Amino acid sequence: MPDDIYKDEPIIIPASELSRRAVPSRYREMRRLASRNGFYHDNDARIFYEQAKFMADFEEDDFDYPGTFFRYYPTYQAMNDIQLRGYFSWRTRLRHGELRKTSPCFALVYAYELLHQIGVEDAEAGFHALEDFWKGYRKFDQQMDLFLRIWLKDYVVYYNLNKTLLVGLLDEDLLIDKHAAVLLNYKEHSQEAVFEALNGLSSYKIDESTFFKDYAEDVKAVTCAVFADLASRDGQFAQPAGSMFGRMQSSAYAMFSTAVFHPLRPPEDEGYYRFSDTHSYRYEKGHWSCERFFCYSGQKQPISSLLKTIDFMMRKSYKFKSPLRASKAELPKDTPALIEKKIAELQARKRRAAQPKIEIDVSKLQGIRQAAQETQEKLIVEEEPTITITEQLASDSDITDTVPQSSVQTIEHGLLQHLLYGKPFDLPKGTTIAILVDSINEQLFDNFNDAVLIDNDGKAELVEDYIDELKRLIL
Repeated sequence: MPDDIYKDEPIIIPASELSRRAVPSRYREMRRLASRNGFYHDNDARIFYEQAKFMADFEEDDFDYPGTFFRYYPTYQAMNDIQLRGYFSWRTRLRHGELRKTSPCFALVYAYELLHQIGVEDAEAGFHALEDFWKGYRKFDQQMDLFLRIWLKDYVVYYNLNKTLLVGLLDEDLLIDKHAAVLLNYKEHSQEAVFEALNGLSSYKIDESTFFKDYAEDVKAVTCAVFADLASRDGQFAQPAGSMFGRMQSSAYAMFSTAVFHPLRPPEDEGYYRFSDTHSYRYEKGHWSCERFFCYSGQKQPISSLLKTIDFMMRKSYKFKSPLRASKAELPKDTPALIEKKIAELQARKRRAAQPKIEIDVSKLQGIRQAAQETQEKLIVEEEPTITITEQLASDSDITDTVPQSSVQTIEHGLLQHLLYGKPFDLPKGTTIAILVDSINEQLFDNFNDAVLIDNDGKAELVEDYIDELKRLIL
């Protein structure tokens, strides 16, 4: 009897082989599309788009794929049969409300489909599907934020949808656009809006400063006054093309950057999409461009440096208990002097506003005059005529109006004539500008109840608010 006895035994077929045998024919038909009609020689994006349209309604597979799939630019063509089955089975469950974690590249392929409006009725439905997928899938993989935040914005522009769809999604970007637009048109906006824009674009948040909490309105007033002065200078913020705070820039733009995307708009189309005064897109001859206001970033950006310098100088001027280290970033050389001037002007306005208001009952004036006249007649005593110093200063003029009296001396008078009218003035030996400024302010205090001059590092400067009154007093 032979040693070897032959009998029936089961043929063991690997699971992978069984899965291949069960591959639906739709996959093979999809692959053949790549070689039909010249698609084989087209780019991957065109092939992907044609295959995606062919498979748009396919939901006839149910296969659990245990592996992973990775490509830098994933497409159907890059998948083997098992990976294709795994992807479309996952997509079917997703469409029926079952969101599962999967290979990151499967998630990207699904996003690519929505960018092409595959599986949705129209562009707006595609936006909401993409938004829902992003919000749901980011709990599995937050790296999707890097792509989908940008793609959602591009989607709105590409398909010309209402920008309000992005509210709540790209609030930070939209807010930057809003702030930049306010600064570019600062003369049309309130102090509150300009300050909010400056603080919003700054990495140094002055509204979180301890000094700001005690002097919020003062900080806002000085900040906006300094900015308005700087912004009005030629070559700076008055020119939309560029400034010390940022600049408008136009450049070529790639829609859906890093995505596998086949352009659906024909090259002969033209389009313009405006997010704001400082952010817009244009489509011409098959190419996109973007014009946007770019702020300089980092701790040394001019806006941040300006706000920190203002905070530092105001603390010093107000003798605030908590000092601040000065900003080291570059600003125009006269910025500290400008800030000091605006602080002095603000303080002068506050002192003037604090003075008690005198209200006169006009109805009683006639009675007062009558009583004064009677008293004057009773007390008339001949006296030697007196001439005030102010009258002496005005003696060479033909002015007949009453001139307010003052006791400004000759040297001080010469300095005031120099500042008011540009007349020559030589500083006498043995005295300084600081001494003369103090002397003038003291002598004229009764007339103005305030300082009329500022000593700015050895240079006398007039307080703007009092120039007209001084010209009527000093001839």
